[in-house]
Amino acid sequence: MYHDITVIGGGPAGIMAALSSSFNNKDVCIIEGNERIGKKILITGDGKCNLTNRVMRDENFHSSNKGFFKSVLRQFSNKDTIKFFDKLGLITTILDDGRVYPISFQASSVLDILRFALDENHISIITNFRVSDIKKIKNVFEIIDSLGNIVESKKVILACGGKAAPFTGSDGSGYDLAINLGHKIINPMPSLVQLKLNFQGLRGLAGVRFEGDAEIYVDGYSEGKAHGEILFTNYGVSGPAILKLSRIASIELQRKRRVSVKINLLPKFNSAQIKEILKKYIDQHFNRSIWNIFIGLINKKVIPILLKDAGLENIHKSAGKMTQSELRSIVQHLTEWQFEISGTLSFKDAQVTAGGVDTRDVDPSTLESRIVKCLYFAGEVLDVDGDSGGYNLQWAMSSGWVSGISAGKK
Repeated sequence: MYHDITVIGGGPAGIMAALSSSFNNKDVCIIEGNERIGKKILITGDGKCNLTNRVMRDENFHSSNKGFFKSVLRQFSNKDTIKFFDKLGLITTILDDGRVYPISFQASSVLDILRFALDENHISIITNFRVSDIKKIKNVFEIIDSLGNIVESKKVILACGGKAAPFTGSDGSGYDLAINLGHKIINPMPSLVQLKLNFQGLRGLAGVRFEGDAEIYVDGYSEGKAHGEILFTNYGVSGPAILKLSRIASIELQRKRRVSVKINLLPKFNSAQIKEILKKYIDQHFNRSIWNIFIGLINKKVIPILLKDAGLENIHKSAGKMTQSELRSIVQHLTEWQFEISGTLSFKDAQVTAGGVDTRDVDPSTLESRIVKCLYFAGEVLDVDGDSGGYNLQWAMSSGWVSGISAGKK
C-alpha cells in the first residue's frame, strides 16, 4: 500500500492532521494500533470532551523549549477549534470558567462527527497495525508493523501520543520511532497526576474534600500556587489544584530535589483573622475541649490529625488551657500545613505526559522535522503539554492542523 501522507496515531491530533492534510486532494491514511480510532477522545473531560478554553495564555502551555507552541496556536486558535466543529455540525457551549464542551456533553458526539468527516474526505483507516519501525529509503517511508506488514508513504505525521493513559494506546512507542529516526527525547514524566505524600495520618484524612490553596516548594522555595478543590486520599492528595501543580513535582522529584506542598484549609481568611476567630470561640466556649472548638471550622476527620501534627499532646483538654504557642502552631497548620511529596502516581493515572520529542529539532511553523525531511509531528508525542481545562486537546487540534496543512501543501 502506498499513500501520499500517512498519519500514525488515530487520536485527536492524528485525526485533525489527517483531515487538514487531505484538503489538497492528497491520498491520506491513518494507521492506528487499537481496534478503533479515537479512544482518548472518549475519556477527555470525564467523558464530556472539554474541547478547548475561551481563555488562552502562554502560561497554560509548557515545554522545555519555551515559546515553541506559540506559532502553532496562532495558526489554529481556540476560536478556530470552535468554528471547525461548527462547520462539521457540532454546536459547542462555553461554561462560566471558560471551558468549551459539545452542547451534548458527550465525547462520543465529537468522535462521531470526526469519523463522519474522515469518511467524507475519503481518508482510509488501518486499525490493529502496531508500528514497530519506520525506515526512509530514498524518498519513501516504509512503515512496518510487528508482523512485518509494510505501508509505504511519501510523508509521515507521527501523532501516536505520549505515555499517559496507556490503556488508550498511548504507550510511549512513538518515542522509540522518533529516536530511530534521529530525534532526541526530553524524558517523559506523568503530569496532571495525583501526588503521593509522606505522612502518617493519611488513612484518617482519606476522603476529605474542600476548596483550598496548594503551594508547591522545591528545596524550600515556592515554585507555584493553585486554588481549587483538594482531596485527601489514602496515598496523598488529588483534585484540580493539586493536578495543576503536579508537573512541577514530577519533574523536580526526577531531579532528586526536595519537594513539598503547603495546603491552606481556609483560604477565605488570613492568619490574623483565623487567630481572632479562634480567640473569640475560646473566650465564648472556654470549657469545651479543643477538639470541639474546631467542629464549626473544618472537617471533623481533619481535627484530631491536624491538632496532633501541630504538637498538641492532649487534644481533649479545655480550650481555655490552650497556650499561645499551641494557638500559633494550629493557625499555621490551618493556613500552611506542609507535607513532604514522595512521588506521583503512574502514567496509568496521569492525564498527560510532560516531555517528549525535543522540539528544538522541529520547525515550529510547520512541525516538520529538521532532521528527516517529510516527517512531521503532532500532539502529545512532542515536548508540549497544557494545563487542565481543554488546553491539551487544543494543542492536539492546533498541532494536528498545522502538521497536516504543512504536509498537504508540498
